Amino acid sequence: MKQIEYNALPHQMKVLNSDKKFIFMGGGVGCGKTDVGSLWSLVKILDTPNDVRGLICANSYSQLIDSTLANVYKNFKSWGVKLDPPEPPKTHRPFNLRVFNGKNWVEIMCRSLDNFVMLSGVEVGWWWADEVFQTKRNAIDLLNARLRDTRMKNQSLMTTTLDDPGTWMYEMFVDNHNSDLMEVLYAKTYDNEKNLPAGYIDALKSTYTEQMFRRMVMSEWVALDGQAIYYAFSRESNVTEDAEYQEGIPILWSLDFNIGKGKPASSCLCHIKKGRGVNGEVQLE
Repeated sequence: MKQIEYNALPHQMKVLNSDKKFIFMGGGVGCGKTDVGSLWSLVKILDTPNDVRGLICANSYSQLIDSTLANVYKNFKSWGVKLDPPEPPKTHRPFNLRVFNGKNWVEIMCRSLDNFVMLSGVEVGWWWADEVFQTKRNAIDLLNARLRDTRMKNQSLMTTTLDDPGTWMYEMFVDNHNSDLMEVLYAKTYDNEKNLPAGYIDALKSTYTEQMFRRMVMSEWVALDGQAIYYAFSRESNVTEDAEYQEGIPILWSLDFNIGKGKPASSCLCHIKKGRGVNGEVQLE
């Protein structure tokens, strides 16, 4: 294999240098997520012993073959990597790719996750899943259970645009982040601006809603529901003052499901004091 020269961006280098078992790369469109997935896979291939398999997957065979594997083949060929078969399949179906790492041929299973239970019983040394924001949590759990071939260091990579703060990705990598096992990285589209067409980001800004731009370009966890926008809760900005629960006093819960732009959903919890005020109003506390 010839020497490969690749000018990786800072966030891509962090992916390639991570020694954590689970690597999560959340990024804006065009920030180089799939490119780094291809390069990370090649790095893993170089360390894969004979008869140990890797796995590359996406949410559908259309996405896997037309996007993920298209990028893998384009990059591997430009880097002089030997591939078998030399071209990706034309039909959307399960597919095994073999790559020569200079010592042995490494078999890589290329699979869709739309029927992920078919991977039950498989054992791999590493896996890469592309655009996992569309992936079911059960599929990721199954992939993690398959990551157990002890003949090499086991690692996985997830590359994706971000999603709603209420999704499994946020729960796994933010709420329950385990720094001993997980490397969580973010990249904005601006981080790869020099390699994008002139005016690309400005065009997105003119067509995306403010919330969509924050998610798809700025790589932020933003909640969306079609044209309805729900802002993520922040105690610092959404709680006006501290309050203490007083036992024995009724609680009133008021909820307003605003869904328009600039009109986030709101919720209010308060006590109702016994009795009424001088003008008949309910005393709130």
